[in-house]
Amino acid sequence: MSTWTVAQVKADPHTANAAIRAAAPGANIPYPRAPYDASGQSAQVAAGLSIARLG
Repeated sequence: MSTWTVAQVKADPHTANAAIRAAAPGANIPYPRAPYDASGQSAQVAAGLSIARLG
């Protein structure tokens, strides 16, 4: 994620959340997690999407 564009970072939580909800309908997903903690622009994007970031 550290090399991803803002558009890629914005799309990732939606893709991941859809997969999580398919496996666990109704799951509460309040936090995103960047792979290997390589967050790049994800903190700013998460804030813009009203998603809390751990750490």
